[in-house]
Amino acid sequence: MELLRVVNDKSRRELIFGDISRTPVFTHEIWQELLLQFGRHYQNLSTRGGSLASSRPAPVQPSGPDPRAIQVKQADVFRPSFKSKSGLQSAVESVLDGPIQPTPPQVINAERTVLQVGAKPLKQIEGLLEVGLGKVESTRTGGVIVQTSVGMRQEMYDWIGKEWARRNVRLSLPEPEAVRWIIESTFTSP
Repeated sequence: MELLRVVNDKSRRELIFGDISRTPVFTHEIWQELLLQFGRHYQNLSTRGGSLASSRPAPVQPSGPDPRAIQVKQADVFRPSFKSKSGLQSAVESVLDGPIQPTPPQVINAERTVLQVGAKPLKQIEGLLEVGLGKVESTRTGGVIVQTSVGMRQEMYDWIGKEWARRNVRLSLPEPEAVRWIIESTFTSP
């Protein structure tokens, strides 16, 4: 939320981001000072308030693993994790491990095939719709229904356009009576 407020407030935005190219960034200076303060406090806590010159005892080697220690796992967080080894996993690993390469032609050909296969049913459905609509229009009652629905659709579009224009005028002119009075007094005065 704070970032949203900073970005939307012009004076804050200019204060923080306005001098990026000329001087060190204000936020960088703040972070640097915060890290220095954190370092000082950490140093005080680690020496338990003692001076820096005090001698530290040699670290004690534990005889076994500490049961309270947390195991830290290191992994590539950008690589997807798979439950079991599969051909897909090896393919993804080989793609992710190597340098960025152009799209293989097999993938491009597969995409073209999918698009062609997907277009065939759509063309068939459109053809069936045309045939069905033609059969409906060929009957006397069906023709009347189709013409009426087309006319109603056009009337609906006309009404929507007029309503949209009316609402936009109402929003842009909050006091239409005052505007009309100004226009009448300007152009009808002798």
